[in-house]
Amino acid sequence: MKKVCGFGLMCFSLGLFLSCFLSGFAIKFILLLSGAVIGYLLFHDHFC
Repeated sequence: MKKVCGFGLMCFSLGLFLSCFLSGFAIKFILLLSGAVIGYLLFHDHFC
């Protein structure tokens, strides 16, 4: 029983870590993408 609890806890912590990592990655990706779009628009408006 103790082994099952430890395994469940390990899976839970791994899932939590993955979800945090993925959400952090998604936020960084969105920021990067929006920054690139804004930079492109400003650059395009300024020089064209």
